[in-house]
Amino acid sequence: MDGRTDQVATHGGLTDINRQAGDREFFVGDHFGLADIAVIALLGMQDIVINTGMITAWQNFAPDMDDWNVLYPNLKRFDAHHRDRPSVKQTAPFMFDLAEKIV
Repeated sequence: MDGRTDQVATHGGLTDINRQAGDREFFVGDHFGLADIAVIALLGMQDIVINTGMITAWQNFAPDMDDWNVLYPNLKRFDAHHRDRPSVKQTAPFMFDLAEKIV
């Protein structure tokens, strides 16, 4: 794949999820569920990548591209709405330092 094709493929998923989020409170149905948890976990991992200075996949192909919370306003709104839920706070992904080598 060329750089442009890779960039489109990398962003395609988040672009589609952003479109599906629209202005809805939940991804499926009328209550918090597994689809919402999956999206919040994905966005939480993206935040870890951003906050720790790791390179995001799309920066390999487009180093000047903005972070997810700039590019995808619907996801930013969705994440902000659910980030303070007790269940989300208790299970949010976090980065840790490995104390020893894992083989």
